[in-house]
Amino acid sequence: YLKCEKCQRKFPIFAENLIEILPKKFPEWNLTGNENKKSEEDYKKLSTERFNWQKVSKGWGFLPEQKPGYRAFIKKERNKIKNLIPSSLRGGLMIDVSAGCGNYSIYLSSLASLMIHCEVEVQSLLSARKLAVNSRRENIIFTRASYLKLPFQDNLFEVVICTDTLERGKGHEIQLLKEIWRILKKGGRAIFDFHNLRILAKRRNPYITFYQKKDVQELLGELKINNFKIYPFGHFPTTLAPTESIYFILDKILFFLPPIRYIVVVEK
Repeated sequence: YLKCEKCQRKFPIFAENLIEILPKKFPEWNLTGNENKKSEEDYKKLSTERFNWQKVSKGWGFLPEQKPGYRAFIKKERNKIKNLIPSSLRGGLMIDVSAGCGNYSIYLSSLASLMIHCEVEVQSLLSARKLAVNSRRENIIFTRASYLKLPFQDNLFEVVICTDTLERGKGHEIQLLKEIWRILKKGGRAIFDFHNLRILAKRRNPYITFYQKKDVQELLGELKINNFKIYPFGHFPTTLAPTESIYFILDKILFFLPPIRYIVVVEK
């Protein structure tokens, strides 16, 4: 185990690259009105579950079991993120916050001296760790942690990545962005995404909070984050693609459709 010299708490090490550093108290999301209280309850439940090695599911977003269009979208987005990491930051310390099954962290770990895979759900951590072993990626540490109270010091990481997570209500988003900004090193780059507000998508996914571009700009302005760029990303609906190759072709042709997400790049 690791021991905190300040509070004397002990944090278990389950394997040479797998550790649990959960906060003493679950961070509240500060949601208001009709925002997604169910997701908060589910996340809290996952945070309080005891770790065990028994594998009962593949976890969040296990790529081989997703539909072709979604698999293609993930592959295209992580390649986009790769291209948004400049050579000056490659070879540094990186973290994937809310990293799920490792769809991004393991692929992008080739750019880092060390990649921290941060996830609270046990099943996702186990799937990601197995994928890393199969991919022969040895520069990853898997950390079970709450992303609203990350167990890392300020100004630590050259690159912070967070995908498919800023979708659970403004109070949640503000806290998560504050944590991302806090751990980001001066001169570093944070890359994260928001779901674009599309009427049909909102009807299919009532538990997701969607944002227009101006909403993203206002949110970052509220946090006094001024040095950023926003990239519209993904245009063809992933559910309509019968194969990955067809998605890649149609998404390139139909670039004029409303974007599925906005990728935001922030420099500190």
